[in-house]
Amino acid sequence: MNVHKRKHTGEKSYKCNACGKEFSDLRYLNQHNKTHLLEKPFKCDLCGRDFALRSHLKEHSLRVHANEKKLFKCDICSRTFTRCYDMDVHKRIHTGEKPYKCNVCGKEFSDLRYLKQHNKTHLLEKPFKCDLCGRDLCGRDKEFSDLRYLKQHNKTHLLEKPFKCDLCGRDFALRSYLERHNRDIHAKEKLFKCDVCGRRFNRRHDLNNHKWIHTIKQKFKCNICGKEFRRSGNLLKHQRKHKDLAERTQCQATTAAKDIFNTAILIQKIISFAGL
Repeated sequence: MNVHKRKHTGEKSYKCNACGKEFSDLRYLNQHNKTHLLEKPFKCDLCGRDFALRSHLKEHSLRVHANEKKLFKCDICSRTFTRCYDMDVHKRIHTGEKPYKCNVCGKEFSDLRYLKQHNKTHLLEKPFKCDLCGRDLCGRDKEFSDLRYLKQHNKTHLLEKPFKCDLCGRDFALRSYLERHNRDIHAKEKLFKCDVCGRRFNRRHDLNNHKWIHTIKQKFKCNICGKEFRRSGNLLKHQRKHKDLAERTQCQATTAAKDIFNTAILIQKIISFAGL
């Protein structure tokens, strides 16, 4: 309440020993004192004064420089500016200096803002063309948006090509290129035909696996019905069918025998009851 009353009385009991500024609340004085201890990284472009807090710089600009005339004058053409940065950028028109360079295409700019705006044009643009591989699968030139990507791509022309397409025999330097090739070219093709049964396959590997059916005799024979299998697992699976059938047959025979036995007992009881 005492702090509140000072708003009405105008009393400011707390004084800064560094600059003499007075405050009505001790908390405000403590906060103010920090500005004398901190670094002052915020510089006013108009007068060069440094501030510890950005909010103090904004307050200074509004209070001191809001209605000022343009302070910074070009010594070549006499054009004036409110900010030193704007004047420095302007002077580069006269000197031809362009300190900001595009990492993609090498183009130079006098203002960092122009460079940032220019960089956006490279998001969709692909100005770098590979002179070695010509056009891609869709008939377009092999182009890249960044010079670094083109250099990385060019290395594929110097490397070995260890990835061979099983379908057409074409070699590729990168596995990703082979995968894309198979997806775009051979996805729906079945080039490999079995010369025994005529069945077709997408991959040579699948055809070779299939031919095994025709070249290897079936080794595993069922001792119950004589059916043969190439794998022991398939034979065991087949024999379980015989076991299940035998169990069902045995169960049915047992049930029938029980029915006959029960019927005989019932007839015997009827005869005994009738006194025959």
